[in-house]
Amino acid sequence: MKKSCFVDILTQAFVVRFRSLEKPKEDEFFLELSKLHNYDDVVERVARHLGLDDPSKMRLTSHNCYSQQPKPQPIKYRGVDHLSDMLVHYNQTSDILYYEVLDIPLPELQGLKTLKVTFHHATKEEVVIHTIRLPKQSTVGDVINDLKTKVELSHPDAELRLLEVFYHKIYKIFPLNEKIENINDQYWTLRAEEIPEEEKNLGPHDRLIHIYHFMKDTAQTQVQVQNFGEPFFLVIHEGEMLTEVKVRIQKKLQVPDEEFSKWKFAFLSLGRPEYLQDSDIVSSRFQRRDVYGAWEQYLGLEHSDNAPKRSSAANQASASVSAAAINKKKAAGSGTWKVKKPVQLLHVFAVLLLVCNKLALGLTSDAKIRCIEREKQALLKFKETLIDDYGVLSSWGSEELKKDCCKWRGVRCNNHTGHVTMLDLRASLLDLDSLYQPLRGGLPKSFANLSHFAISSTTFDQLNGRASRVLSEVVWVKEIASISRSRGEPT
Repeated sequence: MKKSCFVDILTQAFVVRFRSLEKPKEDEFFLELSKLHNYDDVVERVARHLGLDDPSKMRLTSHNCYSQQPKPQPIKYRGVDHLSDMLVHYNQTSDILYYEVLDIPLPELQGLKTLKVTFHHATKEEVVIHTIRLPKQSTVGDVINDLKTKVELSHPDAELRLLEVFYHKIYKIFPLNEKIENINDQYWTLRAEEIPEEEKNLGPHDRLIHIYHFMKDTAQTQVQVQNFGEPFFLVIHEGEMLTEVKVRIQKKLQVPDEEFSKWKFAFLSLGRPEYLQDSDIVSSRFQRRDVYGAWEQYLGLEHSDNAPKRSSAANQASASVSAAAINKKKAAGSGTWKVKKPVQLLHVFAVLLLVCNKLALGLTSDAKIRCIEREKQALLKFKETLIDDYGVLSSWGSEELKKDCCKWRGVRCNNHTGHVTMLDLRASLLDLDSLYQPLRGGLPKSFANLSHFAISSTTFDQLNGRASRVLSEVVWVKEIASISRSRGEPT
């Protein structure tokens, strides 16, 4: 097999192997080019070879010499000066480029935001993935309106909402006025669903709680909770006993009596289950609001993961779609396709989870929040210490459009104070096959300016270049109030 990466050579003449992004392992054709060819020269030569009249519809992606795969981020229109810039990867030069043919010119596409949204039908057991492509300044409300033209609703007046889901937990309900430019659908799963009628008329003492499925992992030295399946919301009423709540859950999930009788119900806070009896008042467990986040306080359904899976419906494509094929479809504007159930994220390469002392994230975010300037500068200093091959931190910057660090990828802020409370830089779905970490580097001294969260020891292991670890679930850092107290700050 021909070696694809090697130490740079002096000659400018260069034979490049081109591969379709849909078939990233197969050489499709070869072109002899000069490393001094500019961006336009290269795409014109490729377009001419493919018989394409409009070279602006070509999009190229560089090769990662370490993972032997396409880099997750394609080359932007005139984003590099010469062919040599397209091929270089650290101190090595690749002879591979990946291509794709778009349905619209690349400059136009770069002005749009493409989102992959999973729609869960209200009454049918199916999941349909839709591609939404809108101008970058569009809002979540625009996404909802576009989606309504593509999906089958239970009734014409049904209202939809967009959720952020990760590791079988709901982390956020997107406000309708939130801009879509910084939403990352490769990192989190975007789920759209109808809002049940009962949630629209909550009484003063009703609570909307999270319901998650879980199993206990007894293989660990300490019993750990492992979530699975589809998370959902449920309205609970004041004074309602567990036995009444169970009736509504069984009806919603349509679980047979024999199977449902084996299920156990528990109140979970920070991963610790407290099992409930039928006579327990459920609402009494959900009084506190100043918890780490609503996803960390939920009603858990303990049972084995043997329930019938939702089927996947689509108008186009096959049952299994590779990451490269999904990229191709997104670029070409395909509206719907069939996929397997969401990928289990077993390989997480760069985890940085930072949690404040009194975090109250809730279910929505305030789009007007501006982060604290010294915390923003600390994060920018952190970025400077990292090698970011994949553009993971491309949304971080000091430009006008990037001045709100609360909207940067992986950054979460307190809705009330604006303090940075969590930084989560796990690898995206498309990075999972990489053998190397998307981010490499260390933690700078400027992190002393971020006084409202704690840092997990796992973070140090991974960001300081030690072997990356394989995690089976998100691990949240426990509250460390002593950090703030030691700095003389109020808790």
